[in-house]
Amino acid sequence: MNSASLIQPFGGIQLQRDGRIFWGQMFVIKLGCPMFFHDFPFDVQVCKIEMASYFHSVRDMSFAWHGDGISASPSIEKLLGNYEFAFVQENVTSCKTIGYVFGKYPCLRSKMTFKRRYRNYLLGVYVPSSLFVVVSWASFFWPAEAIPARTVLLITALLTTISLYSGVQQMTPAANYTRAIDTWFFACIMAVAMALFQYAIILQIRNRQKLVVSTRVKPMNSSESTDDARDYWLAMERKVELGAKILYVLAFLLFNLVYWSTLKPRQFPHSLTLLPYAYRSHLMNSYIPLHTQVQTQLSVIFPAAYKLCVPAAHNTVSTT
Repeated sequence: MNSASLIQPFGGIQLQRDGRIFWGQMFVIKLGCPMFFHDFPFDVQVCKIEMASYFHSVRDMSFAWHGDGISASPSIEKLLGNYEFAFVQENVTSCKTIGYVFGKYPCLRSKMTFKRRYRNYLLGVYVPSSLFVVVSWASFFWPAEAIPARTVLLITALLTTISLYSGVQQMTPAANYTRAIDTWFFACIMAVAMALFQYAIILQIRNRQKLVVSTRVKPMNSSESTDDARDYWLAMERKVELGAKILYVLAFLLFNLVYWSTLKPRQFPHSLTLLPYAYRSHLMNSYIPLHTQVQTQLSVIFPAAYKLCVPAAHNTVSTT
């Protein structure tokens, strides 16, 4: 928390005709807000700001917003190109913390909401990865004899999907838990890999056909056809191909239905109390778990921030 200044600090003191003293000061406050990316890239981050008194209780002092309170700069959306920004003030004038000796203390709260714009991820990540899965299904309609074509198609689709996921990992915030985009890529990679495994099974069936034909001995006086075993494996091959066409497509469509229907961005509110360091560090674990979560920094300017009313002196001191 630093005073805003150019040549000298922005602020001053005025003595009004009715005896009241007006003191104004502009501050630039840098706040760290932990972010949770469980629903990335559809996440919504909520950061709550709490301005409170360190020593005085509600019996000695009260807070109230002065004018419009905290306001956001109109150009903030241009600075935060990946987020939709919203700023909300809460009509809270007193707070209570367990273990605080004075009970309730005066405070003011505001809330900043960051909603990620995910259109680029839909067009650049989700649509291409879906197309790679659909392209891998084309191998089901190619003849099993086209071994180089089917193998190259499936391996290329698998490696391209993995490469796309690696690129996404490099440009997204790191996290030690599973995110929504990780679940999506896991399903896409498994869908392409299972198509490759299915073709491996087809090749094994065809090898069994060749083995049966080469080792089968037909009795001279028997009318039994030597093609019975081969027909069995041919029927098995057709069943595997048909089952893959139906099962794989339905499984991926079912996954999409569950994925998009259950994907509801969760909000994890974080309260940041603007108090002297001694009191703030005492409550650090309950307010800001900095050692476990990813943080970001945002500079906030408070023009006309809040008004302090001291009943004992019957005077009003306004700070901006």
